[in-house]
Amino acid sequence: MATLAFGLAGAGLGAVTGVGAGAGWLVGTTLGRLLFPNEGGGSAAPRLTDLNVTGASYGAAIPRLYGTMRLGGNITWVSDLRSEAVTSGGGGGKGGASQPETTGYVYYASIAVAICEGEVDRLLKIWADGDVIYDTTSEAAVITPGVRFRFYAGDAAQQPDSILEAAEGAGHVPGYRGLCYVVFDNLPLGPYGNRLPNLEFLVTKAPVAAHPQVESSIASVNASTFAHDPARGLLYSYEVTGGVDTVRKIDAETLEELASGAVETEFPRLPDAAVGFSRDRGGYFWIGTGSALLAGRQIHRVEGETMQVVASADLPAGVGAIGPSTDIRHPLTGAGFQVAGSQQNYQVVVFDAGLNVIASIETTARVSTGAVTDKNEVAWVALSGRATGPVFSDLDIVRVSISPVESLSGVSYEAQSEIFTLPSASLTPLGGSGGETNNITRLVGYLPATDELLFQNAYRIFKWSTRSQSVTVSRDVSDLSGALSLVNGHNGMEIVFISAGRYAVYLSAATLDEIERVDLYEFDGVSNSVSGVYDAATDSLYAFNTDFGLKRLFLRRGSGDGALIAEIVADLCVLGRLEVGDIDVSALTGSIPGYLVTRPQSIAEALTPLSQYALFDAVESGDTLKFIPRNQAPSGVTLQDADMLAPPEMRRLQESELPERISLSYLAADAGYQIGTQMEKRSFRPVATMFGRNQIARDLPMALTADEARAAAAKSLYAAWAERQTFSAALPLRFLALDPADVVTLDLGGRTSAVRLMQSRFGADFTLETEGVSLSPFSESTLAAGDSGSGYQQVLIRPAVTAELFLLDLPLLRDQDGAGGTGSRFYFAISTRAAGAGGALYSAFDEERYEIEGNAGAGAVWGVALNALAATDRPFQTDHNSHVDIRMIHGAEELESLSDVALLNGGNALLLGDEILQFGTVTENEDGSYRLTHLIRGRRGTEGAITGHKVGDRAILLRRSEIGGGFTALAHLDMPRRWKAVAAGQLIEAATPVTRTLTGNDLRPYAPVHIAASRIDDDLEITWQRRTRMGGGGSLSTAVPLSETSERYELVFTYAGQSVSKFVHSARAYVYSLSDFNDDFGLSEGAIPPLTLTLYQLSETIGRGFPATEII
Repeated sequence: MATLAFGLAGAGLGAVTGVGAGAGWLVGTTLGRLLFPNEGGGSAAPRLTDLNVTGASYGAAIPRLYGTMRLGGNITWVSDLRSEAVTSGGGGGKGGASQPETTGYVYYASIAVAICEGEVDRLLKIWADGDVIYDTTSEAAVITPGVRFRFYAGDAAQQPDSILEAAEGAGHVPGYRGLCYVVFDNLPLGPYGNRLPNLEFLVTKAPVAAHPQVESSIASVNASTFAHDPARGLLYSYEVTGGVDTVRKIDAETLEELASGAVETEFPRLPDAAVGFSRDRGGYFWIGTGSALLAGRQIHRVEGETMQVVASADLPAGVGAIGPSTDIRHPLTGAGFQVAGSQQNYQVVVFDAGLNVIASIETTARVSTGAVTDKNEVAWVALSGRATGPVFSDLDIVRVSISPVESLSGVSYEAQSEIFTLPSASLTPLGGSGGETNNITRLVGYLPATDELLFQNAYRIFKWSTRSQSVTVSRDVSDLSGALSLVNGHNGMEIVFISAGRYAVYLSAATLDEIERVDLYEFDGVSNSVSGVYDAATDSLYAFNTDFGLKRLFLRRGSGDGALIAEIVADLCVLGRLEVGDIDVSALTGSIPGYLVTRPQSIAEALTPLSQYALFDAVESGDTLKFIPRNQAPSGVTLQDADMLAPPEMRRLQESELPERISLSYLAADAGYQIGTQMEKRSFRPVATMFGRNQIARDLPMALTADEARAAAAKSLYAAWAERQTFSAALPLRFLALDPADVVTLDLGGRTSAVRLMQSRFGADFTLETEGVSLSPFSESTLAAGDSGSGYQQVLIRPAVTAELFLLDLPLLRDQDGAGGTGSRFYFAISTRAAGAGGALYSAFDEERYEIEGNAGAGAVWGVALNALAATDRPFQTDHNSHVDIRMIHGAEELESLSDVALLNGGNALLLGDEILQFGTVTENEDGSYRLTHLIRGRRGTEGAITGHKVGDRAILLRRSEIGGGFTALAHLDMPRRWKAVAAGQLIEAATPVTRTLTGNDLRPYAPVHIAASRIDDDLEITWQRRTRMGGGGSLSTAVPLSETSERYELVFTYAGQSVSKFVHSARAYVYSLSDFNDDFGLSEGAIPPLTLTLYQLSETIGRGFPATEII
């Protein structure tokens, strides 16, 4: 006998699933389920808003996932909050007055968040308060800067997390096997109002791998060295090809070649191409040439944008040729230094910005194999063996820092160093025996979160703590084949090996255990041995070889697929302790993007939303629970009047009880898994075709596309009207084989119709009592497409924004900028990679109290000089002979030629080096650079900077839209200060500080002019004319305005290395007598010899103005 599924009270399958007799579950009218959604179940379906809310409840149900879903988690553990004080105000304000000091705090917390039952195949996305902080579905940044976490998929071998163990104690933390969860390591809470954000996770059990890539037009790259400058978005390749060796500069986004140069003629030759480039944070290369202690050893600084040498120096005697280097800056003064290891001479050498050697440190290991700078501005240099010998060597780890030394002549600097040695036998698994050929160990990375250095040799990688000066973790690399290359870009959580030229192998930064590996050959067009540089911000590899040239491979990208409805139903039934042979889901077809069971409930309740969406019934037939879809073919059975034991009863629902509109809410898989709604309705205007006005809204706890949800709403509405007529009849025993959900033909009085059976009960009088509903098959061709809307935008993670600061300590650019002696005016420009974007400038005298100084509305228009602008002896006339070629970095389209009138009105002002000039004509060169001619030199008192120009000078267009202004108190001049250029959308804490000192050049009087000297008798008579820094532009009066409170001058006479100062008040002439000269210099000359005169006008607020120097 066929019975209604789960219709047996308290026994059999009904007892297993928790549904009693007469519940009417699954098999019934669509309308009944719409109007009475809780019929047959004891708890309501979860609200969709509950699915994306992070909780922290004891005993909360662990969700069970099918397909791909976005869901909130349940916080299971939180560390103590870690706070950092952030103080603002205090000291002089923008007008010099005191401002109240306020101290706030930025908090960090480590938290563990349970997501769902494991095992989950992949974590695709994380949202924090609706903002994406982790994303593997796009070709952009993968993780927000500052966010670190560990993902546990919930497998059966899952081990306890080390962060939890460190807090709770080893042995007191379970592995949470079978639970998918995430542990955040010191999550910054500042962006979320210093509170725990609402966290949501997109996870999948059906990952779909993707292999997106960007291809370059460069056909072949045979690079011995390849470098990535993420701050400036540039790549550099050094290619030794056997013909003309080449260096290329490549755009990291488009992979287009921007410039190239021939090695030796245009770019210094690297002594060992495999060692690689050394760059400082300003974008300059530091390259040592020559060999050992042989003649011709030099150090070069190369400007990265133009790839031109801007400074060179011979190495002094006793200092060998240098190899890898790193830059450090003194934390208080900002003075910069380069720390380099030797190529083969047992040394570490420290250079200042002028390429002078300030220290040479002797070591016991021969060759430098890497150098890094830690977060405390300390340099770490590794020295090991050499392929030509010794191949086995101790490893020297050299720590170098800088400190200032005060003296009467000014501030100088000295280096402090300390050497830590790891014995040769400890560097490899067998200590140099058993077939090991060398232990040459390279320093390949620095982990700032734990202050650890990362080392690699052919047999082992290990971490060495700069705090404890000991090896913390090591891993032998016997399971990683081929010539290994550990790429030192990392996100603090993972480090990446390129193994065997084919695999990108991810290792845990904490334990060095392998996390996963990516086969690079799965990318189209990638084969043969692959080399590359890893970019941690976007989890991508800049891969290259001679076969395919250059590609950018986005690793570990993908999405999540859906789950088959049949598999979901079968799994839920098995969870209800049914055997696989007890169920039959073979008739179910189709899939859904995602489904979630979020609360304790019976299996019937868990399956109800699926039944409402997919329109299927469940029937117990032949001791098997069968799941049967609607719209199935007729069974071939016809019921006629003569077959019935009594006249059938026919009932028809009133139209007023039927729905006019059905709305289904769901998670929109095609719109970021946000809550979406699709609706279907029957038309009743302008001509009424029906009288039902009921509106029904239902939530489906599943992910659907707009089309799928719209189709489900349309089918439900159609079925509600199609099944409005029911019938019941008593049938003889020969129809006992009929099952509920069977489709039969009803023939009454010669009229036939299709009927779907709902109930089949065996009566006490051996009659079969049946109930059914009218059936009109639904046509899929009538379905309308769903509307997913246009408001959803795929939000990408903002990449780490870097802003380059140009702090301009200049004379006043405009008279109206003067501060009236109450303080000093300075200027600044900010450049970011975002076209046209400016930023804000902050400053602090310590690392905590940052105050805003001003804003630059637009990004700087700037470039780099390709030639040294020649000096001119006519600074106050138009220079028609000189020119300067500029490689524009940003804003080339802003350059334009101007008429002489516009030029004299102040147009096209440019800061080149320290000279302010104006240019009248712009011409584009064949190589894309721009030639500036028709120059007016030495503007606004900067004629002293006309000489000394060099290749690599910064050229900044001085326009009000790109140049910001700030004000500082007089007491703050000549004091080192930390400055931060903060780009739009960047946290102040994330900006990198630079240390600069303002000197108050806006307050300095201009250098006097027309200096004349004549010797009358034994005296030297000197006259001059003063200038004004304000109010002198275009003045036709004979009297030059006086910008200072009083007119005072200092004359400095220099002879034979000695100097003497004389002061003049309210006059522009001075007589230097022979007797005064002899007294001043302790001589007995008969006449005043030629002297060097340096003349300053004096300011009450700043002292000396700009100097004018003459030999008289």
